[in-house]
Amino acid sequence: MNHSKPSILIADDDENVLSALTLALKCENYQINKATTPHQVITLLSRKQFSCLLLDLNYTQDTTSGSEGMQLIEAIRNIDSHVPIIAMTGYSSVDIAVEMMKLGANDFIEKPWRNAQLSNKIKQQIERVNIVRRNEKLSQTNALLTNKQQGVIAHSAEMRQVLTQIERIAVSDMNVLFTGENGTGKSMLAHYLHQHSTRNNNSFIAVNMGAITESLFESEMFGHVKGAFTDAKEDRIGRFELASQGTLFLDEIANINLNQQAKLLHILEERKFERVGSHITLEADVRVISATNANLEQLVIEKLFRQDLLYRLNTVEIRIPSLKERVDDIIPLATYFIEQFCQKYRMP
Repeated sequence: MNHSKPSILIADDDENVLSALTLALKCENYQINKATTPHQVITLLSRKQFSCLLLDLNYTQDTTSGSEGMQLIEAIRNIDSHVPIIAMTGYSSVDIAVEMMKLGANDFIEKPWRNAQLSNKIKQQIERVNIVRRNEKLSQTNALLTNKQQGVIAHSAEMRQVLTQIERIAVSDMNVLFTGENGTGKSMLAHYLHQHSTRNNNSFIAVNMGAITESLFESEMFGHVKGAFTDAKEDRIGRFELASQGTLFLDEIANINLNQQAKLLHILEERKFERVGSHITLEADVRVISATNANLEQLVIEKLFRQDLLYRLNTVEIRIPSLKERVDDIIPLATYFIEQFCQKYRMP
């Protein structure tokens, strides 16, 4: 899991103010970045995701109107709609404060500030935006998880052996490839593996790779920022980000082309990615489970599937037996499905 310090960007044209704030906030265990101009703020913001911005309203053009700071807040909100902004001014008034809030500032503080008050405001804003981001992620996750979890039926020795293998592997963080015929339960067993893993308190995100067109592949998998392309009306979180610290299940993995395979390989090797239209690099902290009914080794020979990608995906390969190989499960499965449909249709 990521336990990095929250990062604060301080912007002020007065070096004494920057030094005093840096000293005060480093004691609070924050990572500090500094900027002396609005241009530097925008440059830094395009390269890194910050936990909070502490912005002076006045720079070089004038000393009291706050117009530069207000233009800066507007520009920041076009880049990042969530990052907390606390504005600083030595000449604050109700009118300026109201205007700042309209443009997207979350709070303001007057100079000279009290360290305890400033610290509280920063903590409140970081906590608030973390809740907003968690809720956004949760709502998108819930939209993807439309199928209810099904029970795992394993009366046969063959399936009990598979479950034992899954449970043993689940506690590690190795990538797993499920193979087997259509309908053998690969998706269900991927979820079963996630439930038995150390990541089970975080998201399980399933993606049908065969249903994603090449033109939407990067946007679906890595996300995009508002304005990245014609139809990008708002920021979108991709599947890798949704699955952060959890499990990403890539179903029908054989159905992506060589171009898509290259992009997927890159993220699996580097463990980093960027949303489409953004230069901010994000960590890919996910466990990848994939599944296919195809013979990937044969596809590698035919040069339709990358050998290096297969190597990344199948740290462990688990073959799921077909129903004809697990005859002892036929009656229990039939009974289970009858019970499910009786409940669904309210019939005996």
